[in-house]
Amino acid sequence: MNLLFIYRRDIHIDDSGASRTIILRENYLASQEGIKVYSAFHHLSPVNDSIKEIEINELSSIYINECIKKYYIDILCVPEGEDLILIAKDAVKGTKCKIVTELHSKPNYSVDILFSELKSSLLYSNDLRIKFKTFVKFILYPFLKYKRKKQAYISNRNSYLYADKLVLLSNSYIPVFKNIFKVDGIRLKVINNPLSFNLDINEVNLQQKDNVLLVVSRLSEPFKRISYIINCWSLLEKKNPEWKLKIIGDGPDKNMYIELVKQLNLKRVYFEGQQSPLEYYRKASIFLMTSSLEGWPMTISESMQTGCVPVVMNSFTALHDLITNNENGIIVKNNDIKEMANAVQKLIDNPQKRIDMANQAINSIDRLKIDYIGQEWVKLYKSLL
Repeated sequence: MNLLFIYRRDIHIDDSGASRTIILRENYLASQEGIKVYSAFHHLSPVNDSIKEIEINELSSIYINECIKKYYIDILCVPEGEDLILIAKDAVKGTKCKIVTELHSKPNYSVDILFSELKSSLLYSNDLRIKFKTFVKFILYPFLKYKRKKQAYISNRNSYLYADKLVLLSNSYIPVFKNIFKVDGIRLKVINNPLSFNLDINEVNLQQKDNVLLVVSRLSEPFKRISYIINCWSLLEKKNPEWKLKIIGDGPDKNMYIELVKQLNLKRVYFEGQQSPLEYYRKASIFLMTSSLEGWPMTISESMQTGCVPVVMNSFTALHDLITNNENGIIVKNNDIKEMANAVQKLIDNPQKRIDMANQAINSIDRLKIDYIGQEWVKLYKSLL
């Protein structure tokens, strides 16, 4: 079985959750007997030596069609289904190659995020021209939302109709996808994202964790709302002089967050930049997430895998596939910064509760090991041949 992955850019395992899941899957598939993996992009971090990178000048249906024929590709793997489906559809013409598309977020995410994008630009941009343009967009908001909704409808519906299978991240997304994009759902398949790391965390590791609240995120306010976490920490810092907040990641709103920390006169907030997060997860005790939307966030499963107890705002349904509230993590009301601060304070005040929840998190997430999730992909691909 020969597989060809196409993507719009080169990828590194630490640059995004989507990149990480693609590389993890490629590595697993390439290690399986009888499977050859090809990619129409470069890997900027090490991968299995047997993965063949195909040199391309542009991502076009003509060139991909030539590659399908040259390398006898059985399955064209399209992680960005809504963006690349038309290229994929034309690329398989005249071949027996099947198409598998994916949606790496919750259905209709581009529409759901529009208001947050505009709000962030209006509140946090220092550029008066951007503020004026955003104000105009707010006036035109109904039109802009309609336009984006129409674009999302067409692209996601095509991603389903022109594929042999479309993979979603959670069972909770199936009825949503069917309803919004008016499809029968027969071609839908659910496969969760796998765990990122191959490691074991024991009781001694949990006892030795530092007094650190951890954020691992792209620093983009419309999507990640790190301002919520900084404001949450402002309610906690003075009460907990032995604790720190560490923020791992980079993005367009980093300077805005640094300025917010200064405005709130916070002393123990550390911006660590873009880093491989594993050692931070190992040492931190509590993980925080305030995203406005997610699909199946790798950072939650990574924190659980490493015994870093997650406290997360309830902004997407797949969250409940990962966390059972007050057992292996804590789910707080969406947008409720005070409730999040109270939940964190209870964990700070009760170290044994943190350790118990960390142990339950580690045990509950075992089902997402790459050996299990990888086999789900193998079964799916084989079912199409």
